[in-house]
Amino acid sequence: VQTAKKWLCAVKQQHKEAIDNVHSFMAEQATKSVFALEAGVAAATATLAEEQRARHRAEDRLRQMEQVGEPGSFDENDRSGIEVSVAKGQRIAEATHHELSFGTRHNILLAPEPVSEMFVLTAKLLALRQYLAVIEAAAKDKFKKARDVWKVSIVRLCLVPNVLEHFRNLPHHALIWRNTVVTYVGEDGIDDGGLTADLHSCFWREVLKPEHGLFEQLGEGGARLPQSGADPESLKCVGRFLLKSVLDDHPTGPGLSAFIFEFLSGVHMTRTFNAEQPHYALQLLFDTDSVLA
Repeated sequence: VQTAKKWLCAVKQQHKEAIDNVHSFMAEQATKSVFALEAGVAAATATLAEEQRARHRAEDRLRQMEQVGEPGSFDENDRSGIEVSVAKGQRIAEATHHELSFGTRHNILLAPEPVSEMFVLTAKLLALRQYLAVIEAAAKDKFKKARDVWKVSIVRLCLVPNVLEHFRNLPHHALIWRNTVVTYVGEDGIDDGGLTADLHSCFWREVLKPEHGLFEQLGEGGARLPQSGADPESLKCVGRFLLKSVLDDHPTGPGLSAFIFEFLSGVHMTRTFNAEQPHYALQLLFDTDSVLA
């Protein structure tokens, strides 16, 4: 019996290590895929832009020479050469656009429109969702309580304090992965996902209001930043709820300043305050105080 127990423990350990290796491999492959996609899109976009600029320069030169019309300044050989250049530029641009549209160069399927920043952001979002799915599976496999249901009871008039209290008492970080089941006190309804979505939506509207003393607005119409005198523990709870919104794919709305996400991601020193990209910092400042920017 003792030998069988030891053998069973060894098999379980090997099984766990195999699952961990698979999860690590999937996360690594997802990261590599999005980086390769970004590089491919950037290279193709640069090629298309260069060919378009060359075509425009040739067309401008053609119009200038036609407008001058001085003897000896423009002949049929010049016209023929420029027209050939324009035609070649158009063919290259069309071929490049065709490859971007149908993925013949980068093995991806794109819309007929030129590659946009929105496409790159969508690719990053899909990679993030895949990565989070791997982490969630690993957490729920390792921690039994992460598979439990998280019952969240809310009084609508006290929505923000109630939410912060639920997220203040988290004995273990893995419990953030639990699926929430929301009930509003005094209201009918069964949470099949709709009440949870409503809770996230209402929270990110309510928590930004001045009466809660957590966020402030620097300029009229600007996004909010954490208030300097806000309670640190309450802000930690807001951060935990923000993490829950990201993990469960719930929008936070336009109220929070983009700089908050830059800071939480740890890229504010290398990207926001980069002297080589001053306009990016001004863009974030414009988000909070357009007059000052």
